[in-house]
Amino acid sequence: MRRHGFTLIELLVVIAIIAILAAILFPVFARAREKARQSSCLSNTKQLALSVLMYVQDYDESFMFANLNPPGTYWYVAAEPYIKNAQIRVCPSKSNLACGYGYNMDYLGYSWGTAGTQTTPIKLADIQSPAETVMLSDSNSIYSFYGGRGSGGSPVYDTNSYNGWDPNNPSGGAAFRHNDGSNHAFIDGHSKWLSATYVRGAASSIWDRS
Repeated sequence: MRRHGFTLIELLVVIAIIAILAAILFPVFARAREKARQSSCLSNTKQLALSVLMYVQDYDESFMFANLNPPGTYWYVAAEPYIKNAQIRVCPSKSNLACGYGYNMDYLGYSWGTAGTQTTPIKLADIQSPAETVMLSDSNSIYSFYGGRGSGGSPVYDTNSYNGWDPNNPSGGAAFRHNDGSNHAFIDGHSKWLSATYVRGAASSIWDRS
């Protein structure tokens, strides 16, 4: 009995079908993986927000500053006693292990005891709309606080309105690394994902007190 192999045309058709299926499915798989990382990051923001609120309860309902005393000691250091796992400071979609979350310094205060900056901590009772005011969010991490490139990938400890919401300016603003959006934790302790379009168009009152 004579056996027949595949013709060149048949092989090319099969290869073309496989290529088309791959082109369709690979982006879907990538988006699904990012969705899983987004969920993990959302959990991180929730836990960080709860750690900050536990600090607030222990310190006469006062929030910590973004930059503590001594200078260069940042907000998450004050919250560290309430964090069991330091890994929650790292966003799973970031390319390095620097802190992936920025603290809302315009609303909650930047620095303690430094000339020209706020020296009185914000009280929880001072915040009129805690469910609508951002505490922290996904933030860029390869720049230092002042906008220059930091040694060792220093993260931004920054309000998300610093330098606006310009995605082309990585020295400030939210990092839209989760399906064209970012995770935000609010003063009342809840966290949620917000699209880049919403964030750029949101009223300034949720980021600062100006």
